[in-house]
Amino acid sequence: MRASKGSKRGRGPIVVARRSLPAAKLWALFPRDMGNYERNTISPHDALTRLSTLGPMGIRPIGATRRRSGNLLVETENADAANVEALVEPVLGLKCVARRLDDVRATVMVAGQLQGFKSTRQAVCLGTKALKVALTFVSGIDDMPGPNRLSSPNPRVAVVKGRGGGAGFVISLYDRPTKGGDFGEPDKAVQRALQAVGVTFRTTSTRSVRTVAELLALVDRACLEPPAAHPDCGTS
Repeated sequence: MRASKGSKRGRGPIVVARRSLPAAKLWALFPRDMGNYERNTISPHDALTRLSTLGPMGIRPIGATRRRSGNLLVETENADAANVEALVEPVLGLKCVARRLDDVRATVMVAGQLQGFKSTRQAVCLGTKALKVALTFVSGIDDMPGPNRLSSPNPRVAVVKGRGGGAGFVISLYDRPTKGGDFGEPDKAVQRALQAVGVTFRTTSTRSVRTVAELLALVDRACLEPPAAHPDCGTS
């Protein structure tokens, strides 16, 4: 099918299929350390191609944002995050956190309620500083200690919210340097903060609230627009 103008220019999200299941069957996949400049250079296109092989297992790729960190959208009847992660990780070659899109949306809503949050900047503004909002999705965690018990070892990262269970997450504020810095910083800080209080988990994956909001915006596009031509994934 004909690609959208944004797809031709290499801008905007990648859409490889219209969704065929209800919105409740949509899942976000957040691979850990994907698109790292030194390693794991798999692209979003490559990731969607690999995921397309999981059709017999009931996982169907829908699209992705173009950010190299890997923010992928799939649909599946599978109701268990651990099962989804177990299926996609060998294909992607990376650890991954799977989240129902409804849970992702709820996490973004919690972030948007932070004191000082400005939607126009997707950041928490304190005085002259605009602190990036980092969403760390945590896989394989049961009980999440309160944020007052989680002490970040990184002075540029402050933990402000958290929730355990199957949709576990930690929200932190990141004073990102004007040069350099990436969301690996809050990811490592959250991992170390959890480990310091004896909390066990399987893996984590961290994104900015802006990046996650872009993935949520992809849902409407995937429902309404024709899929972009992609020779590896095909269309449906």
